[in-house]
Amino acid sequence: MVAAFLRAELGSVKDRLALGVIEDAEKTGKLKPGQTVRVTINKNISRAAARKTLRIAVVQPHLAVGAVEMNLRLCASLVREASVMHSPDVILLPEAMTSPNMFNRSLRRVPQPVDGAPYQMIQRLAKELHCTVGGGFLSVRGQHARHTYVLAEPDGTTHLHDKDE
Repeated sequence: MVAAFLRAELGSVKDRLALGVIEDAEKTGKLKPGQTVRVTINKNISRAAARKTLRIAVVQPHLAVGAVEMNLRLCASLVREASVMHSPDVILLPEAMTSPNMFNRSLRRVPQPVDGAPYQMIQRLAKELHCTVGGGFLSVRGQHARHTYVLAEPDGTTHLHDKDE
């Protein structure tokens, strides 16, 4: 069974990511044929994942503009809370977990190294909580900033998706 524990409405990025996680779990044998999944977040995922089992918690924190360190602490706290309260297989944070995306001069300080604090936090939480954790942030790649979404597995394996490519 998939159960989504929401603090806000899901966007399409999380829907697609959740479906990808479910499909990957099926491919790797974590989910077996005949298992049942009930998705409460989006009827398109419900149809696509009708026979798979996975518990997903989605966290939508109230973030402060440009306050990367404070927002990361808040996200880590909410991920731990979701883990304790719901024992999910997957916990997903928003694609902009380090700061809301808006036109504001303080956002010039928001992009982080792709392997910096946001990446390390997601990877650390996945290992600590023994579940898959995902979240997105503005990352620096060479001269450019990109929206990067990181999905970390409990064994430390990470998967990155750059929205802007």
